[in-house]
Amino acid sequence: MASADGWLPNPQGIPLALLELPRELSDDQRSGVEALPTTMRLGRELRTIFAARVATLSEPTRRLLLLAALDGSGDLRILHQVDGAGESDTLGSAERARLVSVDADSHRLVFAHPLIRAAVVDLATASEHRAAHKTLADVFDDDPDQRVKHLAAATTEPDAAVATLLEQAAYRVLRRGDPVAAVTTLLRSAELSTAGADRARRLTEAAWIGADVTGALGDVASLLSRARRADPSPESSLATAVLAAFVLLNGDGDVDTAHRLVVTALQGT
Repeated sequence: MASADGWLPNPQGIPLALLELPRELSDDQRSGVEALPTTMRLGRELRTIFAARVATLSEPTRRLLLLAALDGSGDLRILHQVDGAGESDTLGSAERARLVSVDADSHRLVFAHPLIRAAVVDLATASEHRAAHKTLADVFDDDPDQRVKHLAAATTEPDAAVATLLEQAAYRVLRRGDPVAAVTTLLRSAELSTAGADRARRLTEAAWIGADVTGALGDVASLLSRARRADPSPESSLATAVLAAFVLLNGDGDVDTAHRLVVTALQGT
């Protein structure tokens, strides 16, 4: 039974969410080494509690709540665009069940508790997730960054067009001053690349930004190894060799090895 403020206490007085959610995290996520997921997976007990409430809603209402959860902005215009310009009462049952409300000041949709939003996402199937992301990509046709984010989430197989859009988005993100997000976007671009040369270039670009802008040298060797496997051509080898030399010089200061790597790569071109 949820308390008035939305917490779910257990018999010992400890909020159930604090006991259940950490069980769904990896050791690195619990220790702070790895970032938390955007939406938390729910433990069995919390899943049962919130599933019972969400399951009473109609399919159109659950679909609209999934769109709201995946969008995350609460912008009613997005939901109205999908839901017939807001002419229907699709969200009405969710509001009456006190799962969501419209904030009087911001006029945005707000989930009554973050765990309700997580439950909506967690209970949807993979195909429902992809369909929702595809719908959101269509809605954000005039916002290239949001559009490609949802296109990428809806894409399960390599797709050269989506990969190119992601690469372009990564550099827009970088120019806005978020190198970590730029690296993440480039890595997803590499995953969706259909050509080995494109995958290798994007992996190398991600490694370069990680090393040069963020100073994160730990993943560079792994990324360069993946880039070499994706495209062992001399041109690709030169790019990875230059980056490896950069890491060596800024890490161990191994000038001789850095020089040898670059010279060997140049001789192979």
